[in-house]
Amino acid sequence: MAADEAPKYGIELGPERLDFASFGPYRPSDDGLWLIQVPYREYQVEVLMAGGEKGPDPQWRSLAEGVCVHIELFVTEGTQYLRAFIGNHPLFNGEWSLEGLEFGRDAHERRHKPFELMFSLDRDVFGMWGVLFTEVHGLSGYIPCQFRRYQC
Repeated sequence: MAADEAPKYGIELGPERLDFASFGPYRPSDDGLWLIQVPYREYQVEVLMAGGEKGPDPQWRSLAEGVCVHIELFVTEGTQYLRAFIGNHPLFNGEWSLEGLEFGRDAHERRHKPFELMFSLDRDVFGMWGVLFTEVHGLSGYIPCQFRRYQC
């Protein structure tokens, strides 16, 4: 490793991007973010991004496009992170389903380039589970750093 090269840790984003322009126009969401639907497996997931009056912030959009290229890696890492904390509790056994991704929400402002993957769980019909990923200062890559459950 070169002296000026950061140690490898987490999921790295390369220059590849999923071009959101092919998925239709961005729409404003009810909570002030910008929304676009992108394909994931056999269905569509929502990608929410912070922005201004005219659309998503270009930095958040670029990060979202980079994450979506590697979405399977982030889903695998996120579900393993959740399972490590929840274990094999009978109430929480089942399949995790990706519902959406959020970029630039104010609640995460103290993190470096944070984003959250939102999951539902088959047997938890009133819950939504989030895994927050952040870029680690001094290292290259994104790691999960927090999870939470939302009551729906």
